[in-house]
Amino acid sequence: MDNSLTKIIILAAGRGSRLGKHTQEVPKTLLKIGTTNCFEHQLEIYQSLGYQNINVVTGFGSNKFSKYKNVKNIYNSSWYNSNILTSLLIGLENTNLYTTLISYSDIIFEKKAIRLIEKSNYDISILYDLNFLRYWRMRNSEPLDDLESFKIHSDGRIYDIGEKPLILSEIEGQYMGILKITPKGWIDLLDYINQEKITKVNNLSITEFLNGFIKKGGNVYGIGFRGRWCEIDTYSDLVIARELFS
Repeated sequence: MDNSLTKIIILAAGRGSRLGKHTQEVPKTLLKIGTTNCFEHQLEIYQSLGYQNINVVTGFGSNKFSKYKNVKNIYNSSWYNSNILTSLLIGLENTNLYTTLISYSDIIFEKKAIRLIEKSNYDISILYDLNFLRYWRMRNSEPLDDLESFKIHSDGRIYDIGEKPLILSEIEGQYMGILKITPKGWIDLLDYINQEKITKVNNLSITEFLNGFIKKGGNVYGIGFRGRWCEIDTYSDLVIARELFS
């Protein structure tokens, strides 16, 4: 893949209110994990792989990102009453010219995660955790309280994602917050938005949005990942991340 033709979007507009006092002054992506934080960890990975067109969609604490000189800061002015899908759509400028790699800013992962998804030839692909249950049991004594449905065909096409599962057999993996979308993939997604007249994106998560796209015949492919990664929603998540990545 030609990294000069790839745009990176890191979605970092949220505050992380579930972390309470820890995010009173800084967004959760900038909380310390060992000697770094989620945002700097991702930057180091992307830059080490030769990516230069790196963008961050910010909201709460947007000024905290000003020290990262080689990163374009795209401000989501409605961050306080919008969601991550809104931030993604705000970051889409000129995506018809680029293949785009998108990552949530509150995740930390091994470099091999990006090396894996960048090899995908599909127009829309997402990375998913094959060993999700082990990780979710570290996070929650009742994993079903937090897990989302995820079902995938043998050819890699996802046919269900983002719904509330009733039993573990409805779950074959968990989305990790990392996507790759080609220019054609963006056209397909924007056509879906226009055809379905989706205007209230603030009511949708990215997985719910993708699920709707899939149910209307769109193709989203899953790339299975085995390795270390963490998602930080709560203080206990932060503790786990510090244990795994410090």
